[in-house]
Amino acid sequence: MHLKYNLPVISIVVYLFKTSMAVSPFVLEGGDGTITTFHFRILPLFLLNAQHYVCEHITCMYPLLPTMQGVTHELLLTAMKEMEQVYKDDNATLSDFFAYMMVLLERVETIAPLEKARMKEVLNMYSTWWDESPIVQQTKATGKAEGLREGIVNAIAARFPHLTDLARKRVMQMNDAQKLSNLLVQLFAAPDEDSVRQLLTSLAA
Repeated sequence: MHLKYNLPVISIVVYLFKTSMAVSPFVLEGGDGTITTFHFRILPLFLLNAQHYVCEHITCMYPLLPTMQGVTHELLLTAMKEMEQVYKDDNATLSDFFAYMMVLLERVETIAPLEKARMKEVLNMYSTWWDESPIVQQTKATGKAEGLREGIVNAIAARFPHLTDLARKRVMQMNDAQKLSNLLVQLFAAPDEDSVRQLLTSLAA
């Protein structure tokens, strides 16, 4: 940004949950003195007031509301309704914001259990957004691919132990769940070790 547009670049450390915080600047000392001095700002979300961001309609901060002070299920419902209107034509952003909110609410420990349960009830009203989130879909696809990769390697190791290293080398590079599923079917149909070896060798290196 600075080189291309001649704009200042500010480094910010964001703290989602209550913890000890770093102090600017970070100074790295060497044998001949100071090597690097790194100045930064901090943004402790757990010290911010959730009501302020909702009153000011700063919707880009709404996914972070569960980490802030003063958040309630009523405030969260207000934020959800506003997000629904603001991002009605941008389903990817809307669903991803919802996913962030769900994950942060689950992890935050500063909200009373009863209020946290009520907030979850509010979010459950919009639960269909979870499955629509590109981030959630990508995570699920990654998880499915990991399971398929492991299953393929284990299956080959059980049938043809000598091909285990080759299988691990070729299969672990694949991330497409559909291609992995097709490969698994082909492997089960392969009649002998030579056929499996040929199938694995034909995979893109």
